[in-house]
Amino acid sequence: TDRYLLVDINELKIVDSGKIKSLRDKIKGIKAENSNLALLVDSLVEQWIIDLAQEKGIKLVIGKGIGNLSKVPDTIKITTIDNFL
Repeated sequence: TDRYLLVDINELKIVDSGKIKSLRDKIKGIKAENSNLALLVDSLVEQWIIDLAQEKGIKLVIGKGIGNLSKVPDTIKITTIDNFL
């Protein structure tokens, strides 16, 4: 369905959700120091998603699968929903 959830993992609440194509615009207001956030995407985790997560201080990205990633920062854990459950 190409949707995302942005979750506060400390409070276990959804901070934001929407279509992946609007992800960049929707999380512009997120502060980079928000390391308590996880991003769940109902699609492949692609490089632009990892770049955005790094920019916003997101530490965990979970997707249906992992695409071809050219660079993954040590500060971000990437996994698939199958490995997470």
